[in-house]
Amino acid sequence: MRKINFFQKIMKVIINCDGITKKDLAKELDFTTAGITKIVNELIELKLIKEKTYAESTGGRKPIILGLNEKKIGEILGVNLAPKSIELSISDINGKNFRSNIINIDEKMNIFVILEKNIEKLLKENPKIKIISFVLNGLVDSQNGISIFSPHYNWKNLNLKKYYEEKFNIPVVVENDVRAMALAEKIFGNCKKNKDFVVLNISEGIGCSLYINDILYYGSGFISGEIGHIVIDKNSNQRCSCGRYGCFESEISTLSLINKLKIIFPNEGHINMAWIIENIKSKNLEVLKVIDEVIKKMTIGIDMIISIINPEKIMIVGELFKEKIMLKKLIKNVGEVVLEEQKCEIIKSKFQENIGIYSAVALVNYNIFTDEKLLKKILKF
Repeated sequence: MRKINFFQKIMKVIINCDGITKKDLAKELDFTTAGITKIVNELIELKLIKEKTYAESTGGRKPIILGLNEKKIGEILGVNLAPKSIELSISDINGKNFRSNIINIDEKMNIFVILEKNIEKLLKENPKIKIISFVLNGLVDSQNGISIFSPHYNWKNLNLKKYYEEKFNIPVVVENDVRAMALAEKIFGNCKKNKDFVVLNISEGIGCSLYINDILYYGSGFISGEIGHIVIDKNSNQRCSCGRYGCFESEISTLSLINKLKIIFPNEGHINMAWIIENIKSKNLEVLKVIDEVIKKMTIGIDMIISIINPEKIMIVGELFKEKIMLKKLIKNVGEVVLEEQKCEIIKSKFQENIGIYSAVALVNYNIFTDEKLLKKILKF
């Protein structure tokens, strides 16, 4: 194994373990402590890793915990392109966020003008930024940095990586938003020790990403996980963004939920997720009736996932699940339809509020540990 590849492997273990001693690192990589010490010293000299703090002693000198040197790697400009907003954030490789800003957008705005103006401003203000991390909805060729298709932005075959690298002379990584969420769960969240898990994002659209055999799964043409466009109700009059009727997305997304409630409460005025959650808490029977129907349809999709993949965990992301009763209802319904032997945990993601920030950072983490050229660019090897 070439040295740069081995450096990547060591750095990946360090961040996955949230810091580790030399002894444990040697055990993890099946090396002698003396052998790993030599390589660790070289990494410290290169300022790629650092000695963070001391672990508890089991007798004798306290062992030192190693961590990534976030200053050497530099800061990350995260660009999260959501259906109705753009979130710009600046963070370090360990997930520490320094600033973030959300820009609300609509179909009349020129997204490229907004992006260029704000990215240019942040790069001038923050010379420590060494990479831009784009996270966006739709079909994404992450290997080449291309937005294959974005239904909300109406983009097709747009090479974001090439365009922004040439524009700002800085490395760029690009990924589908829900796959980036899976990376956030693996690197910073509740799936560090899981080899098989699924992230299900239930928001204005429906997204799904798969981690199988400890690898992020892309599928042929980078089109895995499109559960939102499986038709679950052939008799539905709800039209999906893909043009078909009765898709998972058009039946259970927060946008479809809001539209259904607007029909039931035509005089209510502004119905949004805050209004829905408040009415769930106050046990509004009409709202709960619609919610129960949505949960039943969610159960169909989750049953499909468990039956086909049988993951250890399904991580749920979505504003609707801020209310605990929603997760309880979902777990109860799923428990009634899956086999007893299918022991899949359904857990609410802890990143509900800042998933975009952690996704952008996790994407950089994943790439610098797997892409030799990118690591060399960032560190100027």
